[in-house]
Amino acid sequence: MKITLMHISIFVLFLLSKPVNLFAQKDTLSGDVPKSLLKTAWQFRQSNPDFSMKLSKEAIAIAKQQNNNAMLALAYNYTGIIYRNLFEFDSSYFYFKKALTASLLAKDSVELAYSYNNLALYFQFQHQYHLALENANKAYEIFNKINNNKGKAYSLLVLGRLFIDLENYDMANSYLLRTIKLRQEIGDSISTAKAWYSYSYSLIEKGEINKAKKILDKLNRLFAKVEIQKYLAHTYFAYGVIDLKEKKYHKAINNFLKAIKLYEKVNFIVGKIDTYNELGKAFIGLKNTKAALNYLLEAKRLSWKKKYFKGYEKALSNLVDLSILKSDKTGLTRYADRLLAVKDSLYLLEANERNKEYHKLFTANEIFKKNTALRSDIEFHKTLLLLGISLVLIFIGFILILLLQNRKIKNKTQQLEHAVQEKNKLFSIIAHDLKNPFSSLLGYADMLISELEYEFDEAEVKSALKNMRLSAQKLLEMSENILQWARSQTGKMKYKPAEYQINDIILDVLSYFTQSVKIKGIEFKVNLTPNHKCFCDKDMIQVILRNLISNSIKFCSFGDFIKVFTEVDKLEKKIYISVEDSGVGMTHEQVANLFNSTISQTGTSGEKGTGLGLLLVKEMVEKHDGKIFVESKKNVGTRITFTVPYVE
Repeated sequence: MKITLMHISIFVLFLLSKPVNLFAQKDTLSGDVPKSLLKTAWQFRQSNPDFSMKLSKEAIAIAKQQNNNAMLALAYNYTGIIYRNLFEFDSSYFYFKKALTASLLAKDSVELAYSYNNLALYFQFQHQYHLALENANKAYEIFNKINNNKGKAYSLLVLGRLFIDLENYDMANSYLLRTIKLRQEIGDSISTAKAWYSYSYSLIEKGEINKAKKILDKLNRLFAKVEIQKYLAHTYFAYGVIDLKEKKYHKAINNFLKAIKLYEKVNFIVGKIDTYNELGKAFIGLKNTKAALNYLLEAKRLSWKKKYFKGYEKALSNLVDLSILKSDKTGLTRYADRLLAVKDSLYLLEANERNKEYHKLFTANEIFKKNTALRSDIEFHKTLLLLGISLVLIFIGFILILLLQNRKIKNKTQQLEHAVQEKNKLFSIIAHDLKNPFSSLLGYADMLISELEYEFDEAEVKSALKNMRLSAQKLLEMSENILQWARSQTGKMKYKPAEYQINDIILDVLSYFTQSVKIKGIEFKVNLTPNHKCFCDKDMIQVILRNLISNSIKFCSFGDFIKVFTEVDKLEKKIYISVEDSGVGMTHEQVANLFNSTISQTGTSGEKGTGLGLLLVKEMVEKHDGKIFVESKKNVGTRITFTVPYVE
C-alpha cells in the first residue's frame, strides 16, 4: 500500500491523542516520535500552520522530557519558521534564540549554523542588514568548517539575497553563482533552480534584461512542470518587472495578476505586497490613478500590518509618485513626510550601524575591501536620499505655484490659516497654564524668604512648602504631558513593552499623589486583585494612571473619594484597570468629546491643565491594543476603565 501524506497525518494525530500511553515508552520510541512529528510539521508549515505549530510544540515537549538538546534545537528552529510564516516575528526570534542555545548545549554544529541563518532572515525582514549579514556569515563559517556543502549553499543564497536588498548586485551575483555551483555538485535540481531565480532577479535589477529573460523562460517551464506554485509566481513577477522597465504596462499588469493569483493560492503575503506595489507603478504608467491608488493603499495596509518595512517604504514612495501625477498637494505632503521619516529611522540608522559593525563580517583579507565598498555604498545612498529630498521639495514648490494660480487656493489657504491658529491657540494655552505653577512657586518662595528674615510661623512655612510641592508636582505633570505630546506629534514616542506586575505599577503611581489627596481632603480607596503580570510599556502605563488620577483629584472636593481597582479576564487575556471618583462628573456631551478636545476645564480648587493629558491617555492605550471606557454622571462622579494585555 502506498504511504501518503494523509496517512502520516492520521498517524501523528493518533499519537497526539494518546500522549501518556505512547510517549512514555522512551525505550522503544526514543527520538523517533519528535522526529516524525517535526517531519509532518515541516510538510504542513505553509498549508496548515496551526496544525504544524501543534506538532512542533508537541515535539518540543517530548524532547524536553527526553533531555534531548539536539532534537530541541531542531524543534525550536521549526517552530520559529512557522511563526515567521505567520508574520509573528517576535515569537520567531524568541524560538530562534532558544534554538541557538540548545544547539550550543548539544554541540550540534549543523543546527547551530541553521539557527544563525534563521536569525539572518529575521533581521533581513526587520531591515537590520548589518545583523543579518553578521549572522549569515557566522552560519557560512560553521558550514565551511564542517564541510557541509548543502548548508554552505544555503548560507551563500541568504547572503546573495541580502546583497540584492542592499542593491550591491555584483556582490549578490558572486554569492548566488557560488550557490548554484554547489547545488549542482550536490545534484539538487529544484534548489538549484530556486537559486537561478534569485540570480535572474539580480540581473534584472542590474539591467542585464536579455540574460535574465533566457533564465526565466527555462525556470517558468520547470516550475510549471513540477508544480512549485510559489516560484512559478516569482517568475511571473519577474516578467512583470521586466515589462515595467520596458514600459509595456498592459503586459506587466497581466504578468503581475498571474503572480497574485498564485501567491494567494500559497498564501505568500510578502509576494502579494511586492506585486501590489508593482501593479500600482504599472497603473501609474498608464495614468490610471484610481486603480493605482487601490493597489498601493492595499500594499501600504498589508505591509504595515505585517511589519514588512521594505514593502511599506516602497508603497509610500509609489504614493508620492501618484500624488505628483494627480497634482494632489495634500497627499504629496503626507506621503513624502512619512517616506522621509521611514527612510530616516530605518535606512540611515541602519547604514551607520552597518559601518560600525561591518568589520565583524569578513576575514582579515576582505575587511579593507568591504569597508571601502560599504563607505561608497553609504555615501551613494546618502547622495540619492538628498537628491530625492531635493526633487520632492522641487515638486512641492512646483505644485504650490500651480495651486496659487488656481481659484481654489483661497479655500486651501483659509484651512491652513485655521490650522495654524489652532496650534498657536494651543501653545498660548500651554504657556498661560505653565505660568501659574511657576508664579505659585515664586510667590511661596518669596513668602518663605520674608518669613525667615523676621519671626516665622512654623505652620505657615509648612503650608507654604506643601503648596510649593503641589505647584512643582503640577508643573512636572504638565511638562511631562507636553513632552509626551511633542513625541507623539513627531512620531518619536517609542513603545517598549515587557512583562510587569501590574499592582507594583499602580501602587508606585498612587504613592505619587499621597500629599495631593491629603491637602484636598480626598479619600483613596484601592481594591486590587492578586498580583498579575501584564505585557506593557511601564512608562506609558504610569503616564496613563497619573493623568487619570490627577484628573480625578482635580474634579473632587473635600470628603470625596477616588477608587482604583482592577479586574482580570483570563479568557480574553486582558486586565481591566479602573479609576473611579465621586467628583463633579460630566454631561453626555462632555463624555462624547472627552478625547477629541484640548480644552481644559478648571478644577474644583481652580486647577488648570494643558488639555493634552487625555489625548495622550487614549493614544497610549491604543499603543497597547487596548480599549478605554468612560462612565460619568453629572454631580455623581466618573469612572474611566482601560485595558492592558494579561500574561499568565
